[in-house]
Amino acid sequence: SSEIVCDVTYKNQPKGKIVLNDLPKEFKIEIKGLGFDLLGLKLNLSDPEVDIDLEKLGEVNGTQTISSLQYATTIANQLGDHIEIKSITPESINLMLDDQIEKTVKVIPQTNLKYEKQYQLFGQILSKAVITKISGPKMIVDTINEVYTNLIEKENLASTITETIGFDKKY
Repeated sequence: SSEIVCDVTYKNQPKGKIVLNDLPKEFKIEIKGLGFDLLGLKLNLSDPEVDIDLEKLGEVNGTQTISSLQYATTIANQLGDHIEIKSITPESINLMLDDQIEKTVKVIPQTNLKYEKQYQLFGQILSKAVITKISGPKMIVDTINEVYTNLIEKENLASTITETIGFDKKY
């Protein structure tokens, strides 16, 4: 008996859906076979691979559990005729999906500006992007109505400034 690692890749995410959780990137497989066959596998430079086609799972809403054992035949075919699969860890994969939606939200600049003596802000701060589109899981995007920029801090301002900034990730 021996243990090997099998790489797992996921393809064909269902249209209009997004995976919410981290999926395992490998299976640990306990195998049984003759010593010479096991040695050959250990000396092989590439690990066996499994592709999990998420589109073939059918309509998934919420959570679905996928048994790792349903891929045992695929793995066994890559290992050879005289290798027997005893167990696969993890035994199952929990797949959490949600609808992927897109929404337009306001962009709110965050500033901490200090001016030189006798200077002040004239009008209001202008943001080139007043709105932006966001996309992601419905359960999260539905709760967002605005996004904030990274904080712009300036001291001793005496003229107009133009800056390119990103979005603050903590909001």
